[in-house]
Amino acid sequence: KTNLSVPQLAFLFKLLHEIKPEIFQVPTNAELFRFISQNFTTKKSSADGISTKKLADLFREPDRNAQQFWLDIITNWYTDKKKFK
Repeated sequence: KTNLSVPQLAFLFKLLHEIKPEIFQVPTNAELFRFISQNFTTKKSSADGISTKKLADLFREPDRNAQQFWLDIITNWYTDKKKFK
C-alpha cells in the first residue's frame, strides 16, 4: 500500500523505467504495468488493484500534477545538500 496517487506512482515508475542503463529487466511495458498493478495499491485503487490500462495511459500522457509533485521532490533533494551527507 502506498500513499501516492496512481498518477504519482505511474510517473515515478516512468522516470525509473527511462533511466539508462535500464534498471528494470522487462521485455514490454505491459509486463511492467502488470507488476505495478499486482504489487501496489493506493487509497483510491479498487479491490482489483490498479488498472493496467490506466497505467498505460499515464505512461503515454503523464499527469501534470504528478510531474510537478516529483519535480518538487527532486528539486528539494538537489538543493538541500544536508540530505546527501
